[in-house]
Amino acid sequence: MKNYLILSFLIATSIVQAQWRGYFSYRQIKDLTTGTQKVFAASENALFVHDVVTGETSTLNTIDGLSSETISTVFFLQERNSLYIGYENGLLSIFNFTNQTVTNRFDIINKTGISINKRKINTFYLHNNQLYLGCDFGVTVFNPQTLQFGDTYFIGDQAAETEVLSITVLNDFIYALTRFNGIKRADLNNPFLIDFANWSTFDAGFFQKIVNHQNELVVLGYDGVFKRNGAFFQPVYIFPGEVPTDLRTNQEKLIAVAPNRTVLFNQNLQISQEILRSQISDVTSIFTKGIVLNTQCFIGTQENGLIKTSLPFNQNPEIILPDGPLQNFIFGLHVTPSGTIWTVFGEYSVDYNPFPLNERGISKFQNNQWKNIPFSELLGARSLGRIISNPNNENEVYATSFIDGVLKLENDVPTILYNASNSALPNDPGNQFVGNRVNGLAFDRNNQLWTNTSIVEPNVLHVFRNNQWQNFDASSVINNFSQSYGRIVVDRNNTKWVATQRAGVYGFNENSNPRFKLIRSQNNEQFPYNDIRALAIDKRNQLWMGTRGGLRILTSVDRFLSDAELFNTNIVIDDNGVGQELLNNQYITDIEVDGANNKWVATAESGVFLLSPNGQQTLQRFTKTNSPLPSDVVYEIEINQQTGEVFFATDKGLVSFQGTATAPLDDLQNVEVYPNPVRPGFDGTVKITGLTNRANIKITDISGSLVFETIAEGGTIEWDTTAFGKYKVASGVYMIFLSSQDGFETKVKKLMIVR
Repeated sequence: MKNYLILSFLIATSIVQAQWRGYFSYRQIKDLTTGTQKVFAASENALFVHDVVTGETSTLNTIDGLSSETISTVFFLQERNSLYIGYENGLLSIFNFTNQTVTNRFDIINKTGISINKRKINTFYLHNNQLYLGCDFGVTVFNPQTLQFGDTYFIGDQAAETEVLSITVLNDFIYALTRFNGIKRADLNNPFLIDFANWSTFDAGFFQKIVNHQNELVVLGYDGVFKRNGAFFQPVYIFPGEVPTDLRTNQEKLIAVAPNRTVLFNQNLQISQEILRSQISDVTSIFTKGIVLNTQCFIGTQENGLIKTSLPFNQNPEIILPDGPLQNFIFGLHVTPSGTIWTVFGEYSVDYNPFPLNERGISKFQNNQWKNIPFSELLGARSLGRIISNPNNENEVYATSFIDGVLKLENDVPTILYNASNSALPNDPGNQFVGNRVNGLAFDRNNQLWTNTSIVEPNVLHVFRNNQWQNFDASSVINNFSQSYGRIVVDRNNTKWVATQRAGVYGFNENSNPRFKLIRSQNNEQFPYNDIRALAIDKRNQLWMGTRGGLRILTSVDRFLSDAELFNTNIVIDDNGVGQELLNNQYITDIEVDGANNKWVATAESGVFLLSPNGQQTLQRFTKTNSPLPSDVVYEIEINQQTGEVFFATDKGLVSFQGTATAPLDDLQNVEVYPNPVRPGFDGTVKITGLTNRANIKITDISGSLVFETIAEGGTIEWDTTAFGKYKVASGVYMIFLSSQDGFETKVKKLMIVR
């Protein structure tokens, strides 16, 4: 691979870490490696490091510059104080702990001739200061000192690609264990290993791992551990009734792992310790990996993090698990007014298919600590897709199941699961696969909970009031009973707006006649799709609607009460002199409005867009390639309106961005201006926070000349320190005059600018 273009970059993380925060799960251990006093544990797309001397545990994730791709293997090289991370897509990342930087190598990804589905890095093996990478296409060599790739060996029949699962070296021979072509062997002294003819089949058997343990070749089969004896591998240990998953040797010990037991062998391949999963009371999931460091054994699990136990084994091992949610796949997200985060893990497909049903718990983040409620406590509620708290009582929480109804929690305890058997929530008794498919959730102005049910006849909207469910028949506007329903939002008039799969959006108001109205098309401005996935009402009382293929708005929600018909419209922006429909062909999954009336738009494959209040400007664009966003698949956005923190729920984890827009306050007593003073070299914006809604802001120089004026859309505004966008203002003292919308309250602040 040395003849190919090498791409790399270093990521400095200090600025990113100041704006972004990660909320990852570290429960699923995919690989382990050790240094002299540290254990490194890799989960799906994040890692944690445990220091066995200090007992401290730290984390690494996209906030630190790591890729969000799926990790397949890791290796720590003490001499370089660097962690080598292999990914399923072929990316190689090197995290240098000395200077806290990440170097990414894309050589495998960019190498022509390798099948796109054959780039996975399966293993690292260090020999003579060279790293041998076993990949799904063969073997490639990497120099840790120069950070350069060397030769690549295609060792399948006739130089074909073959999956190399494990590598070891014994007596100057390299052994590459493949998935389908047995164990290949070659002489490392041969300068022509690039020629497949110099690789021979050492053993044609099917194995998973190969190691050099005390100058003996040992392999992991699909039923046990075997050592080489002459021309054959003979059994050392057979796992009773289960398939082992891991084998490695370090510090004169051999460790083999199966789902329900971990077995350690001494130098002579005699069993020195056997650890059963049933012996550890706090562990409910299977073992995945194992490694030894000094007198301690570390066992990775599927859902419980890392088990740390002394050797010989004691009955009270320690569970090492950084705080986090149950999973990284976060389908539903809710942030309460006080800042508590609730997550559920769904899900249903793009066609609203919840099968196969999942059994996942609920996670809550409060006071910088996660609390995880397992599925076993959820009263059987499967496939939870939405979650919301009572705005007047945050201890009362509701979650919708797209198969089992509505789950109510009080003080973090599930108390009742509402379904067709105990409430008015309807189902289809003739079809057991329909169940109670409840989705959207919203509280109205009277603190009543509204939701909807899919694939039932007649189509109904539900309200939970006085501890009873009441249904409203929507068949006057919806006549397709086989469709599903999405989000619900409630406007200032208490009109409920409901997203549908095939009919666009309808509104409902109990005090209107008619009660139901459908948003239609005008002047051939059709919905890009009648499948609506996102709804939001902004501070100008416009209804923003995200579809599977673009964006539409209703210019005023008040039209429901005044107009006989409701029509949607699109937003056209100027794209280099050409009119272009905003977010045309984008699959929009969620829309949220921040304190400045900006629109945060989540998409199914393009990351996140931040739009100006009228949509004419794209203020920010976050993707997995230009930000710590772990995935471009973003299911939901939530905003802490008091702090401006914006949360993104993706299929690979939860992260947040510290935005600047906050909700308006009731008065101007807490106005703050920062940075103040503005020092030489500063290239950002000045923030003025603590504003009332529609507050007027005027900024003048010391002589009274006006340089900036605006009306606050929320609790925060930004000034780029220019005179109405024309040029940077000079050094000096600037006066900031603030007044409430009605003019009764005023405030004056000073700002120093030094160029």
